[in-house]
Amino acid sequence: MMNRSLNKTVHQALKDVDVILFMIGPGVLDEIDSKILKMIPEVTPIVLAINKVDLLKEKSKLLGFIKELDAIDRFKAIVPISVKKSNNLEPLKHALKSFLPEQEFIFSKDELTDKNERFLSAEIVREKVFRLTGQELPYSIAVEIEKFEIIEGVRRIFAAIILDRDAHKPMIIGKKGKRFSLPNSRIMVHQPSAGFQGQATDIEIHANEVLSLKKRLNEIYSKHTGKSVDEVKSALERDNFMTAEVAKDFGLIDEVVEKRS
Repeated sequence: MMNRSLNKTVHQALKDVDVILFMIGPGVLDEIDSKILKMIPEVTPIVLAINKVDLLKEKSKLLGFIKELDAIDRFKAIVPISVKKSNNLEPLKHALKSFLPEQEFIFSKDELTDKNERFLSAEIVREKVFRLTGQELPYSIAVEIEKFEIIEGVRRIFAAIILDRDAHKPMIIGKKGKRFSLPNSRIMVHQPSAGFQGQATDIEIHANEVLSLKKRLNEIYSKHTGKSVDEVKSALERDNFMTAEVAKDFGLIDEVVEKRS
C-alpha cells in the first residue's frame, strides 16, 4: 500500500514538470537508472548531468560513455560536470533554462516553501533515516508527526516512523545490545491513540482494534525490556518522557553514548 502511494506521487510529479535533471556518476547507468527512465513520460525533456568527471583519469572513456548515452536518444542534453569543483555548471544551467517557460513567479522571493513545519519536520526525519540506512532500507517508509508543540520558543516534535515490513524494524530501532542513545536525548513512550467518527458499531470496531493493538504492544515492550506486562502497562498509560539513563534502566536502550565516533 505504501509503495503504491509513493509510486503514484512520483508518477504524478513526473507528469507535471517542465524538465527533469537526471544525474548519474561517470561511466554508470545501472538497472535502477534505466527503470526510472522508463517511468518518465516521453514528452518530458530530460537533461542528463554526468557528475564527478574530475575523478576520471582517462577522458577518452568519458567521450565513449557520452556517445553510448546519446545513442539511447532519450536525453535533450548531456552535460559532464563536477559539483565538488564547480566545473561546467553554467552550461548545465543554460541547458535546463532552455526548457523552462517564462512566466510570473509562483512564489515570492521571500517564500521558501508552501509546506508547513509539520511536513518539513517529517521530511527531515525521513532524510536522516535514508542517510543512515540507505544501503539496507528501501524507500518504503513514512513519517507521521504525532504531536508538534512550541513551548517557550522550543519546538517539541513527536514523530512515528512507519515501516512496510517487520523485518525492517531492527534497522531503525536497533537489535538488542545495539540500541544506543545520546546523553541529552529524550525517549517518549505511550499507549496507542486514535480518533474515530461514524456509526456506533464502526466506532466500537475501531476501539476494539486499538485495545488489541495496545495489548500486543505491551507484550512486545515486555519481551524486549524484561519488564512485566503490568509494569509496561503502567509506564505507557500516559505520555512518558525518559532521560537516556532512565530509558536504559527501563530496558528501552542498551547504552548511552557519550561521544559519537
